[in-house]
Amino acid sequence: MKPMPSATPSSSPASSCSRCRSIRRGRSTASRRLRARFPQALVGAGTVLDAQQVREVQAAGGELIVSPNFDAAVVREAARLGLVCLPGVMTPTEAFGALAAGATGLKLFPAELASPAVVKALLAVLPRGTPLMPVGGITPSNMTEWREAGAAGFGIGSALFKPGKNAQAVRDDAQRFIAAYTGTTRA
Repeated sequence: MKPMPSATPSSSPASSCSRCRSIRRGRSTASRRLRARFPQALVGAGTVLDAQQVREVQAAGGELIVSPNFDAAVVREAARLGLVCLPGVMTPTEAFGALAAGATGLKLFPAELASPAVVKALLAVLPRGTPLMPVGGITPSNMTEWREAGAAGFGIGSALFKPGKNAQAVRDDAQRFIAAYTGTTRA
């Protein structure tokens, strides 16, 4: 995997994770470069769908597993390897199952199908302190309402990067997201 210019996290505390779409066995250069350049960042992979991919991410130096769904085998393998794991959930059943399997936090996905009220309702029944992060449909203009409902952070994908978008445009958009997030940070 060649590192994309946009695959570098900001030095801002609002941007402390970097997720590379695919870290594959034998292609750990991008992951290791990101970690060397931004030692405070948590680097890993997204759209991880099976336990073998979890092992590949770990072998490539990744520390973060993000999935679009909850698969107990993925979560258990990530937990066994000591990786941060954020599986995608939409319902309380999925959320409690993911936590029981060892998830570090939860990715509310796709957030376009939910609302800040869903975040508030889920957090009312989940164990206190469970990080819940909406992903999908997040924009700088709607971050405040999600944070006010209790979102611990956000996943930003296609709203930030799309193939063909130049590095400066990605940086500019990233700064808008960071400014919006910083403006919503709870004291």
